[in-house]
Amino acid sequence: RRSLDRVVAAENSSTVMPALSSEELSCLKQKSRELLKHSMPVIENLYEQIMHTSSMVLLADAAGIVLHTVGDPDFIGRARKVSLQPGGIWSEDVRGTNAIGTALIEQAPIVVHNVEHFSTANRFLTCSASPIFDPNGGILGALDVSGDGRAQQQHTMALVRISAQQIENQMFTSGFEQEVVIH
Repeated sequence: RRSLDRVVAAENSSTVMPALSSEELSCLKQKSRELLKHSMPVIENLYEQIMHTSSMVLLADAAGIVLHTVGDPDFIGRARKVSLQPGGIWSEDVRGTNAIGTALIEQAPIVVHNVEHFSTANRFLTCSASPIFDPNGGILGALDVSGDGRAQQQHTMALVRISAQQIENQMFTSGFEQEVVIH
């Protein structure tokens, strides 16, 4: 409850939501290097599929902290105003209902459209997120496409889910290189 009170207080004071410092983000990226390594090619491919749609692709860790983004230049400026950028904290306990945080809590893909966001500052967004699991079923993070809510694309959730599965498959293959895998 205290975290949601921070969201409401931040909204009322028109301040930017909390984000990690560049040093903290650098340390977190180092801890998440395997996830980043396997995600980067998939993120680039996903972005190619959605470019020019006033959207961006985001990768967050298991705590909902954004590790990496790539997106349309016309949208990135708007996204930064709500800390939708590397180091931004998008856990549900800090932001309330949002695609990244809710996908991590529910451990399932989700779309959060406009007014479904808890914070009124985020209601210009439509976000599609899918959790990313490690080979043992533990949560590694979430892959998200966020964009202008007026330009919602019906196929975005399917692209995000497929991309998250590609990351999981690469993590699995990398984790069991010395093993015989039976399909």
